[in-house]
Amino acid sequence: MLLWVLDSLRLQRAKHEVFIVYHTSLRAHGFVRTVREHWLAEDARRSSSSSRGGGEPRLPRLPRLLLHEVSYRTRGAAETALGLLNALPPAALRRPTITLDCDVGYGGSDILGHYEAAVAAAAAAAGGTGTCSCHSIGSSLP
Repeated sequence: MLLWVLDSLRLQRAKHEVFIVYHTSLRAHGFVRTVREHWLAEDARRSSSSSRGGGEPRLPRLPRLLLHEVSYRTRGAAETALGLLNALPPAALRRPTITLDCDVGYGGSDILGHYEAAVAAAAAAAGGTGTCSCHSIGSSLP
């Protein structure tokens, strides 16, 4: 399910970073290896498609992927997001952040595009400072 969510997002290296929170118990199932191998294979596919000529659309390279392991059970998406936010470096906390989970289907909608438009609108309403701290936890669009 996680790989499907990752594949459905329109991620770009220059604009996004991806942080995945996972429980220690997933180590026994090769979770980290599976996610990293999938991520690297998809990035290599995008890289080769963007270097080819012809009429094929260029795909942006994937952003940096960071995996954050937790050894405790959280009580839901909000607590999981809080645990990750507490572990992030200060520079990452100054950027607009959206949290998504596998419990919500995004149905092919460009959820990141919608989110970025909402952040831009909020920044403009705040006087164009470009600073907005918005968090969306497991929300979907109708």
